[in-house]
This record gives sequence, C-alpha cells and structure tokens, in this order.
Amino acid sequence: MWGRVLAPWLLALPLLAGPAAAQEDLEEILGGFEDDAPAEDAAEHEEMREVADQAPRFWELGGELSLGASYNYLPHESAAGTDYQGLSRLRTQLALRLDLDLPRSWTARIDGYAFYDFAYLAHGRDTYTDDVLELYEWDAELQDTYVQGTPHERIDLRIGRQIVNWGRSDTLRVLDVINPLDNREPGLVDIENLRRAVTLVRADGYLGDWGLSLLAIPEVRFDLLPAYGSDFNPSPAPLPAKDAPDHWGDAPEYGAALTGVFRGWDVSFHAGRFWDNTPRLEDGPDRRVYDRFTLVGMGGNYTLGNWLLKGELAWVDGIGFYNADDTSRFDLMAGIEYYGIEETVIALEVVDRRIIDFEGAMRDAPDYAERNALELALRITVDLMNERLRLLGLGVVRGERAQDGAFVRLSASYDLRDALKLSGGILIFAEGDDPPTSTWGDNDRLFAELIWDF
Repeated sequence: MWGRVLAPWLLALPLLAGPAAAQEDLEEILGGFEDDAPAEDAAEHEEMREVADQAPRFWELGGELSLGASYNYLPHESAAGTDYQGLSRLRTQLALRLDLDLPRSWTARIDGYAFYDFAYLAHGRDTYTDDVLELYEWDAELQDTYVQGTPHERIDLRIGRQIVNWGRSDTLRVLDVINPLDNREPGLVDIENLRRAVTLVRADGYLGDWGLSLLAIPEVRFDLLPAYGSDFNPSPAPLPAKDAPDHWGDAPEYGAALTGVFRGWDVSFHAGRFWDNTPRLEDGPDRRVYDRFTLVGMGGNYTLGNWLLKGELAWVDGIGFYNADDTSRFDLMAGIEYYGIEETVIALEVVDRRIIDFEGAMRDAPDYAERNALELALRITVDLMNERLRLLGLGVVRGERAQDGAFVRLSASYDLRDALKLSGGILIFAEGDDPPTSTWGDNDRLFAELIWDF
C-alpha cells in the first residue's frame, strides 16, 4: 500500500529540482528499461485493443433520446374547462433496448421507455385535472421484453411482452386486434408507433410455404384513451369506473393464425378470443365494461406490377351495446398501394363495419352506432434527397360524409446526421356529430420532434 502512495511522489521529486536535474534523474530512474520498450508496449497494447474489438459480445445496447413539442394555435378549452391554447406538449423521452445472446442460441430483448412532459409545469399543474396529470405528465413502460429461441428446427418460441400484428392495413384496424393502442393524442403518429406490447407465449411452426402461429396471452391490457380534462375527452365530468380483469392470468386471450407465403401473394386465416380494447357504458350499474369477443377472419396481399392489393375480412361476435342486446359484426378492409412513381408510395384503404341484427335504438346515446360504419384513409409518402427527407400526407375520414370526424396530418422528417433526425408538421381535425370527436374541431396543432439514435 505504501508503495502505491509513495511512488508518485518519488517520481515527482526530480521535477522539484528543476528541468535539467529532473531530466538527468528521470533518465537514471528509467535507465533500467530498454529504449524501444515503450514502442513495443504501444504495439502490444494496440494489438490487444484490436483483438478486444473483434471479440464477439453477448450484449448490445441501443436506444434513442427525443424531445417533442406540440403547439395548439387555436383558442379552445377542454370540456372540463382547461385552456389548451398554446404549448400543449414538451416531452423528453428516453428509450433503451438491450439485446442479449443466451446459451443454446437463445436470445433476449429488454425494451422500454420513460418520459416527462414539462408542459404541465410550464402552465401550472393546478390548471389540469388529476386524471390528465396521471396519464400525460410522465410515464415509464416496458415494451418488447422477451426471450426467444428455436427448440426444434421447424419451431420458434417467444415468451414475454411483444407486439403481434395480424393486419395488412397501415392505418385502419380489422385483424389487428391483439395489441391495445396508446391513443392519448389521437392522430399524432402512425399506428405502428401506438401499439402497446402485451405478455404472451407465441409458438410458430413452419412446413413448406405455410406457417402456424399459436398465441396464449395471460396479460390483458387496454387502450390508453384521452383522460377526463384532456381536449380530446368530450366528457364534462369524470366517467364511471372501468370493470376490467384485475389479476394477471385471470381471463387470458388466445388465438391462432395460419399463413401461406407464395410468389407474389400471401394469405392468412385467423381465429381467437379477445377483449375489446375500448370500454363502453353498461345498462344498469353506473360503470364501464370491456366486451369479450370471438374473431374469425382472413387476410391477404397480392402484387401486380407496381400495384399492391390487400384485404382483410373478419366476423366479430360479442359486440355489446347499452341500448340493445349483444350481436355480431362483419368488418371488411380493402386497400391498394401504388409504387409506380419514383420514391413515392400512394396508399388508399377503406373499411366497412356492418352490424348484424341492427336495431334502431343503437343509434341513441351512448352507443351512437350505425348499421354500416365507413372509414377511409389516404396516405402519400415521398422520399427526397437520397431518402434523407421524407414527406408524408395522411387523411382519415370516418363516415361517408365525415359525420364521425376526420383529420389530416402533414409532416416532414429530415436526417440532420446519421443518428439525428428532425421532424415536424401540422395536424388538422374536423369534428364529428357524436362523441368522442364532437369536440375536436379546434384541436388543430403544430408539432415537432428531435430524435437522437445511439
């Protein structure tokens, strides 16, 4: 121990005697070493560094740090009386992803995020409802967090939180029913960035061109919807409590999908028992419930030159209503994408939801249902400057006359550097005749985000 303490001082003593003496004494102290030793040590050190850099690592850490902001440029208040004009979001978010190599060729991933929104401090937290602060001010969550491996050459197994998308549509949902959505700020980002991971066991088996996927989902999660006091929530008072499964594994979901992939086309068949991700009011007690439904459906893609044709069809049984008995519904999605213009993709999707055994009372509050509910989405994407600049236009209309609401999002994203991206745009709403979109007419906003990937 004393050697470690005294050695630096012994080496420093010659320096106190002056430069010349210091040089002579240092040469005497270091005289026992060969002149070329430092060069050999440097070469050996560099070689060790190269070997270490080339050595395989069993882990890889990445993520992104982002700052996002929204500005509501129209004067408006929420139904609860909160003034929402001006800065409505100033969110810093950190997302981390850790990939691990495990024994026997198994792998694992841990993926999560945490954010804090400074807009509520800037405006004064006491101007917002407790529900808004709880849902919007800060959050932390695990997303894709699982282990996966291949116990047999034809079988893949993945266990943990994950996202499974059965659908073909980029914007509208028919078969995409497994993961709930983060709909706290409707229309702001694409659906691929809204899905909430759920814990499930997924087994995939393969035989030739066909694959069979089996799902068991013990963790039931639901949509994150605009809170009471948000400018996207039309209720002037807190809504009733939600009656939902409150114990992990009490009411699991399960499903199966058979998929065939061939040259130029694919087809899939689906069946499962799931929970509706959005609650509804129930007749009798003052509460909201989640319906449990059965889904049987199919989907497919077909390429034809510069065109991609896609479709989904589903029969959904167990759709509940406040004013009528439970019934069934047919959902149909038809879509087309065009790639014939350089660096441009144009996509049009239409969904028609038809209620079987429709009753006139379903039109009344709080159901606000129609026999046929139409949704239309038009998306245009253009890549410029060697794909460093992306322009996006998205319009979504609900109802044949937009009577159920509509929105348009125009945005641009630019790669400032390889790992630094800046994006921004405008989001414009048209209010609908009935809730929840009946109060969205003045919710237009500008938005921007700076993202650093690492």
